[in-house]
Amino acid sequence: MNDPSKAQSFCPKTNKPIVLFLVAEAKYFLSHRLSLAQSAKAEGYHVIIATSNPSKLGAVRGRFMVVEIPFNRSIGGIREEVCILYQLQECIRKNRPAIVHAVSLKISILAALCMWRIRGSTLLCAFTGLGHLFTSSKVRAKLLRFIVQLTLRILLSNQRYWGVVQNREDLELMRRVRGEGHTRLLMVPGSGVDIEFFPYSKLPNSKAVKVLFPARLLTDKGILEFVEAARSIISRRSDVEFVIAGGLDPANPTAISQSEVESWIKEGVIDWVGEVQDMRPLYQGATIVCLPSYREGLPKSLLEAASSGRPLVATDVPGCREICRPEENGLLVPVKDSTSLALTLETLLDDLKLCERLGQQGRKLVESEFSEYRINNLYLDLYKRMIVG
Repeated sequence: MNDPSKAQSFCPKTNKPIVLFLVAEAKYFLSHRLSLAQSAKAEGYHVIIATSNPSKLGAVRGRFMVVEIPFNRSIGGIREEVCILYQLQECIRKNRPAIVHAVSLKISILAALCMWRIRGSTLLCAFTGLGHLFTSSKVRAKLLRFIVQLTLRILLSNQRYWGVVQNREDLELMRRVRGEGHTRLLMVPGSGVDIEFFPYSKLPNSKAVKVLFPARLLTDKGILEFVEAARSIISRRSDVEFVIAGGLDPANPTAISQSEVESWIKEGVIDWVGEVQDMRPLYQGATIVCLPSYREGLPKSLLEAASSGRPLVATDVPGCREICRPEENGLLVPVKDSTSLALTLETLLDDLKLCERLGQQGRKLVESEFSEYRINNLYLDLYKRMIVG
């Protein structure tokens, strides 16, 4: 006899199992989860997207059912968070998804709280990067980190809750947090990259070599070290340009102000092109792509750069070292070390044949390990395991 709670996890009109994506921002869904949602739909799932700003999904709204929930990335007031919890719980109760795919640490915790007593649905917590909370040494961050780890340990004991991380260090961390039983905790290396949309191209043949920083303007992304390295290199040579492609993020606790960026431009250290929707021309115009971040899940920008055939320079931290492999497709530097960063960048600037070789190998690496096709199939296989139980 069929379990009635299981039956509710199928769309009543199509009898397809429902996957509900919970994503704070529409633009993140478009860049990191749209391909997976399309693959899930092609595989026979009914896909629902819950996000805070559905109007920014554009034409995607015509392909999927969309629900508006006012998620925010940072921790809001108690009344605000209770309101989000209520709307999220109502969304899950009404749609009865077979799988709730929660993207980010905060949304995973909210979904876990909502679903504790809801039968017939399983939860996939996608910990996409542990970020400022796990890199900051401030007392408030340490206290919050302790509370989050304790909360996760309790919530993830639920047999219907699964977890996914993007790199080996986060996998070990979540194993320690979770305690006994690791069968429902897996590593999937990022969200993949469309290797056809980001094709390989040869290094540009121009007098001025460009070094590209493709990230939001945050201290945690290593932007201060990047600017200091640029300042040091420019003082010795005039054949290199440093370009920052990323938007301001004033809500983030490590945000850089626009006035500070403008002072760097006025100084002549960097060019800033802001947030760019199509990064392909920038990758193709760069000789080196650099991300000296303090910690990542698995940075999609470096995946895109490697797919484009560009050598990488990144910090030897979780996430970055997954895609930037020393002497294979890039070079690693110590975190928060602008002197080492400058010296490493100059090593590549002085050896364009090495840049070309690293870029070619990076393309092969992405094709074999990080294509969207491969990553999406890993998630689809996981969905099947979760439904079976």
